[in-house]
Amino acid sequence: MRICLDARSLTPVMCGIGRYTLNLVKAIANIDSDNEYIVLKHPDYKDTIVDRPNFREIPLAGASLPVKSIMTSGSVINRFNPDVYHGLNNHIPFGLDCPRTLLTLHDLNWVYIVYTNWLETLYKRHVKGRFFTNAVRYAAKKADIVIAISRETQRRAIDLLEIPPSKFRLIYHGLDKRFQSGQMDKPPTSKLLKIISRVAGEQYIFSFGNSSLHKNIEGVIRAFNILQTKYPALMLLIVGRGDRYPALRRLVEELQLGDRIIFWSSVTDSKLTDAEIIWLYRHAKMLAFPSFIEGFGYPIVEAMSVGCPVLTSRISAPQEIAANDAVLVDPYDVASIATGMEKLLIDKVLRKKLIVSGRRRAASFTAEQCANATHELYQCPSRE
Repeated sequence: MRICLDARSLTPVMCGIGRYTLNLVKAIANIDSDNEYIVLKHPDYKDTIVDRPNFREIPLAGASLPVKSIMTSGSVINRFNPDVYHGLNNHIPFGLDCPRTLLTLHDLNWVYIVYTNWLETLYKRHVKGRFFTNAVRYAAKKADIVIAISRETQRRAIDLLEIPPSKFRLIYHGLDKRFQSGQMDKPPTSKLLKIISRVAGEQYIFSFGNSSLHKNIEGVIRAFNILQTKYPALMLLIVGRGDRYPALRRLVEELQLGDRIIFWSSVTDSKLTDAEIIWLYRHAKMLAFPSFIEGFGYPIVEAMSVGCPVLTSRISAPQEIAANDAVLVDPYDVASIATGMEKLLIDKVLRKKLIVSGRRRAASFTAEQCANATHELYQCPSRE
């Protein structure tokens, strides 16, 4: 068969969907040397994903979600005559003509997120949001199989998109072996890690991921503010793309926390390697990840896999992914977040328990498991 994997969500600045894409493509290459694969790449991603004779990587303009890509790339993909097309990021281009089509549905977050002002709400929810909702509904109805990355995503998709439950398959994201083992090729020496070693040592709470409103970084900062007097050596490290750093920095100034919080942008400062991310998890007091909504929550299992205790939400996908192996808090209650943080700071027995059970929990989310389950779906007979 000729299988087309639309991997354009993988960009130089890694996000959760990009991480899923990278891990899946590499893991499929390890189990399938027979079928031919066409991997569509974002033009900005210059690295080779897989160096195998049955894999061909082709740059295709447009990220996997913008309007132009959805409207125009179907006819381009048709020229490759794939037997199977797998859209790895929530959409299938209009006009795609393929015997078998799969869709990975990560989340429907844009429908549920509350924005900061009426103009942003008008555009993102009622203009952009409606287009993407209709595009995802089209993709889910066109696909033979919809892969949901969590029960939470599947439940929301059934409710919102009116897709029959029989069309869904639940396949969780998987970690690659480097995160599973906590392997580092060499000790990291980046500027950020030098700053952390000098300023905070191992006395820091780690917040990792983009800073969109649904990530609740503001809640993390306000909870840290409750604890900061009681724990004068404690720092807060916020790492991500930096989308909302200006607003968050204003909050930090308002709370007079300027010397206690470190911001690091993977866009304007420098991109962190996997080894550096692993180092930051390993040396942190905890990962603070109290999101309002998630499709999965990659940092939860990344942190668990390398022995970093996790604080996350007792709602949405984080509760599903973390299960009983994290401190679960109410993300809408700053006091609940602060109480959870303090538990992990002072309760050594709890920390040790969660480190052990977290590693065991994370071990069930492997790239191999994700790839095998996905690969099986490629082999099913095409629809008539």
